[in-house]
Amino acid sequence: PSRAALKRAIEEWILPIEQLQAAESDDLEQTLLKIGSILVKNIMKPAGLRLLRITNAESGRMPEIGVYTYQQGTGRTIAYLADLFRRRVGPDRVAMSEWNAAAIAFMYLVVTGPPTMTAWGLTVREEDIEVHTTYGVQLFLHGLVSRYQTMAAKFEAVPGIPGRQSESGPHANGTEVAIRSTGP
Repeated sequence: PSRAALKRAIEEWILPIEQLQAAESDDLEQTLLKIGSILVKNIMKPAGLRLLRITNAESGRMPEIGVYTYQQGTGRTIAYLADLFRRRVGPDRVAMSEWNAAAIAFMYLVVTGPPTMTAWGLTVREEDIEVHTTYGVQLFLHGLVSRYQTMAAKFEAVPGIPGRQSESGPHANGTEVAIRSTGP
């Protein structure tokens, strides 16, 4: 395929970020389940799998195709997810690079498994995709929340941060950790 044809196919296949934003709700786990499902279903479409295969095969010869796919699709999705995590999970003092790392981890843990297996010629049943997406979101989310609640508690140990309220809760390792938040 020509570069122009590949770029057109990429542009036609890419999800608008607004579609992911529309999946947001007050429940972060439900939001991530919806977003994960949207992303996996999009890449599992015949056009998505075809682009995955072509991009993987051609990016060695035409690296700009891989770069373009990343910039127009994956990179924008990662930026959106990083912002979602910053807004919904973390202390304001966490560097954006941390949220980018979390977004990349989400993509690898939740989104890439079934499409990669399918691109390699394996048959992945719809119910297995749903189980994978749910498991990946829960594993990701509960690890992420535990990590950043612990970081938030460390930030709260710094004197002079006004307007924080305390609440206690069990930490992942069974110990009690005080978590402070800015309120609603």
